[in-house]
Amino acid sequence: MHSKSPSRFKKDMRGPVHQSGFTLVELLTVIAIIAILAALLIPAAGKARELAKKQKTASNMRQIFIAYSVYASQNGKARTIPSTGDNAVTDVYEWARVLAAEVDLNDASLYYVDVDPLVAGADLPNVIVRKNLDSGTVSPDPKWNNSPVGYEAAAGLSPLAPASTTPLIWTRGLRSDGTWSPSSPWGRPWRTYMFHGRPRRVFQKPR
Repeated sequence: MHSKSPSRFKKDMRGPVHQSGFTLVELLTVIAIIAILAALLIPAAGKARELAKKQKTASNMRQIFIAYSVYASQNGKARTIPSTGDNAVTDVYEWARVLAAEVDLNDASLYYVDVDPLVAGADLPNVIVRKNLDSGTVSPDPKWNNSPVGYEAAAGLSPLAPASTTPLIWTRGLRSDGTWSPSSPWGRPWRTYMFHGRPRRVFQKPR
């Protein structure tokens, strides 16, 4: 009587051998799907970041507007940041110092726009003015006047100025004809107005 050896019996029970892994066609299909998904998702992520930066800029402008409104309504009467006289304000740096000293809007970062190339790598101050609690004096931060402020602002506004058509603050680079210079550091969505009397609206000025 003959019997199969253990090794031969083991060989018979293994059955057919199956190869594992992807074929070339399957691999190329997966790569193509990944490429399509990347093409769809990367632009969407870029737009989301751009929208977030724009919303931050709008929020900063609203905070500046609210501070100006508080300043203008102090002591129960309308006040303006002067453009003439002994205390005349001649630029946005002085304009911001008035609000920092009078209503404590002292956060310098509110005046910077993230997409401005001058902001990258700049030595930015944290505050606009420094207050000496002992003497009560206020002095500008040494870095403030050399920082890349992204806005320009209007001084000498009348309290009776039309609320919907009188600009209070706008992104830097506006020309006298109502357009922005081609060398403006940001694209069209960043060219915005905040109108006097309209704290909740930011307007885009067309070319």
